[in-house]
Amino acid sequence: MLITAFAVTFMASATGGELKTSYFGATKPGAWARYLGVTKDGSRMEYTYKRLADEDGRARMELGTRILAGPGKGSEFKNLYVLAPGFDFAKNALSYGKFVEKMSMQVGDAAPMPQPAEMVAIIRDSGSDFRGAVTFQAAETVDGHACDRYACAARSGGNFPTTTSGQLWLDAKVPFGIVRQLAKIAQ
Repeated sequence: MLITAFAVTFMASATGGELKTSYFGATKPGAWARYLGVTKDGSRMEYTYKRLADEDGRARMELGTRILAGPGKGSEFKNLYVLAPGFDFAKNALSYGKFVEKMSMQVGDAAPMPQPAEMVAIIRDSGSDFRGAVTFQAAETVDGHACDRYACAARSGGNFPTTTSGQLWLDAKVPFGIVRQLAKIAQ
């Protein structure tokens, strides 16, 4: 399913609460969503999120990135994630990085490269945590989707902590829930 674009810029905001409903129930194995990311400098990336079949009771997903404009133009890579046992897409999809248990990376057509536990720990520690970091603002229609708009200010940890703030437009009927996102990432 091709969803609308989101822009990535750089900002900060106040913290919030929880989502008023589950927006990720449509993210079943086999579901996918594609987003266009545009940065302030004009770089453009296409992101494809795929929910893969579970492995040994653990949710799996793939994030493919294709750089359309800017540094690295023409590059393609994928990250394959196995999430912790009990990970619930319906509740924690926005914060999936905090639940990564195993990961492999694939550049172009090369074979996937499993990442060592140390790298997985860095990914997990640096993932943004949207739990408790959103504030409902309004119901709106975006590109024909009935959405709820939230302000967000999600912190990440690790050696280079950041705050991802901005707005999210969510629709429970679409895979991965996000219809549009405007975000600013600041250290």
